This record gives sequence, structure tokens and C-alpha cells, in this order.
Amino acid sequence: MLIIICMIHANGISQRGIYIGDQNTGRPYTTLKTERIDGSPYLFNEWKAGRVKLKNGLKYDSLQLKFDAFLNKVFYNHNDSLYEFLHEVAEFDIYPNINAQPYTFYQLRAEKSFKPGTFVQVLARGKITVIKYYLKEVDERKEYGSPIVLKEYRDRSSSFILANGEVYPAKYSAKLLDEIITDKSREINLFINNKDLNLKKEAGFLAAVQYYNSL
Repeated sequence: MLIIICMIHANGISQRGIYIGDQNTGRPYTTLKTERIDGSPYLFNEWKAGRVKLKNGLKYDSLQLKFDAFLNKVFYNHNDSLYEFLHEVAEFDIYPNINAQPYTFYQLRAEKSFKPGTFVQVLARGKITVIKYYLKEVDERKEYGSPIVLKEYRDRSSSFILANGEVYPAKYSAKLLDEIITDKSREINLFINNKDLNLKKEAGFLAAVQYYNSL
């Protein structure tokens, strides 16, 4: 896919999401696509409430955000336009709806199977960390008898577990939990039985991991 990117310097936003004419905060992000790609590269097509922390320590609340899962990049809304931050984003929260808990994203450092700086959603964090990697890729296909190549964004998102210096695909099960937990097995098993957790489901597995991390 060929994408021509034109970026123009402009004013930014305040730390409360209000414009303050800070030319060092952000700039418009414009893409001139030379071909059509069906679907959307974004985690959510609509702007969602969120907050951002930059690597230089600045924090911005009350923003409207979009996360591009194709570019692995977060953008903010300024005057109904797509803006990018001039400084690197360290982490951000994005709310799927008003009453929901936020999706918390942070940048991975050097982890196996991931490029440094990849944004992932944190599902559990501690001695055992569970992440979701939102990935969209472009699939190409031709209809029978047509020379035209059709392109479409496809979701390739998946979850992973970081434990003991290794990266595990998150195929939730009691076997996987036994493999990644090297101590406190008795306490964990009691917790699982008392709560009647189903370790084949994400919610049950995460509850067990979060309890382990708290010990």
C-alpha cells in the first residue's frame, strides 16, 4: 500500500483539552491515499474520550482520541481535525463509552515478538502481564475475471502474556496458568475454587492473574 504523508506544523491543545496556541504540542496529520482501502484502521471509528501522558512528562486530560491499529499510533481531535503529538506518547487511556472503564495502552520496550515502542492494551500488569495487541492489516483480493485489486482492513488483534521473560499466546486455560505461575500455587488454587473461576474465559483468567500479582 502506497501512502503519501504530508505533515504541517500548527498549534496544539492545552493540558485540559482546550486550545492554547502551543506550537510544540501537536500538528495536523494528513494522509493522501492513492488508492481505496475499505474498512477502517481505527480501534473505534468515532472520537472517544481519553487522556495522554507524553514521554516528556506532560499529561493531557479531556481529549478526544482515536487509535490507529494499522499505524499503531494515537491521534487527538482539534477543531474536528486529526492531529498527532510532536512528542512521543508514553501511554494513554481511551474510553469506549461514557460509563465504561478505560482501555489503558502503554508502549512496550524490548519484548520478544514485538517492535520496541509498540502500543498494547494492558489487561493485567505485574509479575504476570497480560496485553492485547490491536493490529489491523490490509488484505488484497481480486474478484473473478476482474483486474482490479480490492483492498480491505482486517482485524488481526490477539492477546499475549508476558511472564518469566517469555511471551506466551493467551490461550486461556488452567494448564497455561500452571505454566506461568512458579510460586504461590496453593493460594491461587484456593482463590480459583472459592471464586469458581473459569480459566478458559478471559475474565476468569485475568481475575486469577490479578490476584497472583497482588500477593
